[in-house]
Amino acid sequence: MKCIATALGLLFVASSPALAEDPFQPTAPERATIDKCLKRNANEDALKTAAACVGLISDPCINEDTATAVACQERETRIWDQLLNEAFQDARAHLDSAAGGALKDAQRAWIQFRDAKCTVSEKVYGDGTMTTIMVADCKRTETGRRAIEMHAIAAEADATIFAPR
Repeated sequence: MKCIATALGLLFVASSPALAEDPFQPTAPERATIDKCLKRNANEDALKTAAACVGLISDPCINEDTATAVACQERETRIWDQLLNEAFQDARAHLDSAAGGALKDAQRAWIQFRDAKCTVSEKVYGDGTMTTIMVADCKRTETGRRAIEMHAIAAEADATIFAPR
C-alpha cells in the first residue's frame, strides 16, 4: 500500500508542468546554497556544520504536500550523496591500501546502519503518508551528516601525508 501511495505521489509530481523534467534533480542554485554553507562553516566541527547545512533545501518544503516535500528531500539527498562520494574518493586517494580498505568497510557498515535507522521510521509510521516523508528525511539527514564527516576524514587523511612519522 505504501509503495502504491509513493508511486502515485511521484507520478503526480512528475506530471506537473514545472517539474516535468525531473523533480528529483538538484538545481544549480540548490547546489550553490549547500556549497556556500559548507564554505561558511569550514572551520566548524562536523556536528555544527551538519546543524547549519543539512536541511537547507528540504526544510522549507516540509509544509508542502507529500510529493513536493519528498522531492525536495530527494534533491538535497542527491547533493549530499555526491559530496559524500567525492569526499570518500578523496580520502581513499590519500590512504594506503590497508587504511583505504578499512575506510571502505566502514562506509559499507555505515550504509547498513543508515538503512536500518531509516527503517525505524518506516515501522513507526506504517502505511501512513508520513512514512514516505520521514524515511526520506532520515536518508537526507544521515547522508548529509556522513558527507560532512567523510570530508573531515578526507582532510585528515590528506594532512597525514605531510605529517612527520
